[in-house]
Amino acid sequence: FGTLWLNMPHILATTAEGGENGKVLAFAIALVGLSIFIGSRIFGEMAVRVCLPPVLGDLIAGLVLGVSGLHIIVLEGGEVNTSLINFIHLLTATDLEGIRETFATPVRIIVEEYAEFGVGILLFSIGLESDLKELLKVGGQAATVAVVGVTLPFILGFLGLTWFFGVS
Repeated sequence: FGTLWLNMPHILATTAEGGENGKVLAFAIALVGLSIFIGSRIFGEMAVRVCLPPVLGDLIAGLVLGVSGLHIIVLEGGEVNTSLINFIHLLTATDLEGIRETFATPVRIIVEEYAEFGVGILLFSIGLESDLKELLKVGGQAATVAVVGVTLPFILGFLGLTWFFGVS
């Protein structure tokens, strides 16, 4: 929550500057939150139906809603979907540049912070469901797979690229 608290004055100023900016922020957060929830549920359910973990559906929802897809949620750089901006403009009668600024800073910060919080909850729930005795049984094999899975591609990639580019 560090970034959220550091940027809280900007978020509050955006809301307090006038009714229009507050409306834009409220509509933007509502639409982004709703699209995350619905996209996550739809793609999570689709993943479960094809015998995949629902987290994979959430990942695909992020791809579809983010920079790679519909541009509804853009965290770093990029441009938010113009249809979404026009829709909020229609609802709030605010200038388009103000809507873009709202998506660029306050909405981005809030989504990033909630995403970090969500990752923490996900990892916590995984820890609740994990059995330490079972983890210790496969610990040696898992460590071997992890070490080989990182070091072997690194070494082969380093050697292959130095050979390919002729770097000494």
